[in-house]
Amino acid sequence: MSTRLGANNPQTLNARLAWTRCLMHEGDTARVAGELDALRSASAAQPRLSNSNVVSYLQLVALLERARGSEPAARETLSTAVR
Repeated sequence: MSTRLGANNPQTLNARLAWTRCLMHEGDTARVAGELDALRSASAAQPRLSNSNVVSYLQLVALLERARGSEPAARETLSTAVR
């Protein structure tokens, strides 16, 4: 999908976020962290008002922060997501 549509395409990013969410549900925080690092620049390039990829990305970041024991950081990330 990345090859055909491009790494920053909203559909590509959405698919990768869904995959990352599956990894999070499995508890694989190391792979989640790697995926989120790889998705950071693509997420930043997304228009906030036309799709929900940025919010989905930030939700996953918050879930990872919470899984790592940083509740305040997770709350701050979610606060940023809803602004």
